[in-house]
Amino acid sequence: MQRFVAIIAFALVCAVPAAFAQQPIVIKFSHVVAVDTPKGKGAEYFKKLAEERTYTQNIPFTDRADYLAAMSNNLGVCLTAERLAGVEVPDRASYLRVIFAELQRIASHAMANGTLVSDAGAWQTPLLYMFREREKILDLFEMTAGARMTTNYMRIGGVAFEPPPEFYPAVEALVTRMLATPDTLAARAREALKSPKQ
Repeated sequence: MQRFVAIIAFALVCAVPAAFAQQPIVIKFSHVVAVDTPKGKGAEYFKKLAEERTYTQNIPFTDRADYLAAMSNNLGVCLTAERLAGVEVPDRASYLRVIFAELQRIASHAMANGTLVSDAGAWQTPLLYMFREREKILDLFEMTAGARMTTNYMRIGGVAFEPPPEFYPAVEALVTRMLATPDTLAARAREALKSPKQ
């Protein structure tokens, strides 16, 4: 009697958009036999571009490193440069940075939760509801920074410019509406998961 041994090799693609790398994994009877982890080409490109630029000139690259967290990435590079240089940030700029980073986090989580529920079998309706919420946040980014996804808003020592006067009522309206939204979205997701697929 011959024994059959199956060895499966596949490539796990990195989830970070800038990585552009595959993770070759060899599996033998559900045990990982070998893992080769090459460095992503995107990371190399960013590194090479950053070597010849100032910290401020590198901020736009952080937008493109992860399209779902541009403001958060801007904040990370600015905080790093500020700590290295000992730069003090005014309180108002710090508050604005936190507001924008939190809005970015909510927008990113809206996309993640929408795709999760869609992958769980609720089809596209919950995804579109979450995209609608994300779009409202991106409207605020566009109102302030002039761009929706690649904002380039944070600066070392503060922010690029003051939000327009209509920004603050728009944020208040968004937060008020979103506080009521989770129960509605959860109910719609449960309903979509129960309904038969057509």
